[in-house]
Amino acid sequence: MKYILPSAFAIIVLLNLFACNTTQQLTQKKEPSLKFLCQVNGDIEGKAVYMYEFDGLGFKFFQVDSTAENNVYQFDIPVSKTNHFYYVGTDTKNWRVIILGKEPDVKLLTNISNFKKSKIINSPINLAYEHTKQKIRQLNSKSISLNRAFVKAKNLPEKQKELIRQMAELDKEKKNYLDSTRMKDDFLGKIVAI
Repeated sequence: MKYILPSAFAIIVLLNLFACNTTQQLTQKKEPSLKFLCQVNGDIEGKAVYMYEFDGLGFKFFQVDSTAENNVYQFDIPVSKTNHFYYVGTDTKNWRVIILGKEPDVKLLTNISNFKKSKIINSPINLAYEHTKQKIRQLNSKSISLNRAFVKAKNLPEKQKELIRQMAELDKEKKNYLDSTRMKDDFLGKIVAI
């Protein structure tokens, strides 16, 4: 008799936990996601395509697809208010950076042996990112060139004055580019600021 009451109580508690857990599972909504397609040319027999996410400190495994249908690998990307950097490829030496999270129907056209040379379709943010990288390289190249010229002109005060003026102009150009990029897209503005 003394075991009946605790046993009945334990059964009621377990039934309540089960009912709450079942209700919670039924009411949980599936997170909305975007499809990212990776169309691959070349011999893909037995090859998987991996996706990693960069969290600011390192790379975290995100997804893998080893079952390409018609040479197309498919990934589900969670819809996000902000874009995220992902890296997609067959291994760490053969991957491509891509920005995903806000744009639907982004597609990557690539060759299985060279993801770095792939083409991203239907993604204005990735196109803008490529232009941003190109502009940053151009500005950095100008900066390096002016710094080298300044070092070479150490005994030529007039030349140094001219180079200092050009450096000031370049700094203004960099600042204007940063401001205009931030106005267009905050995500790209943060990249330029770095």
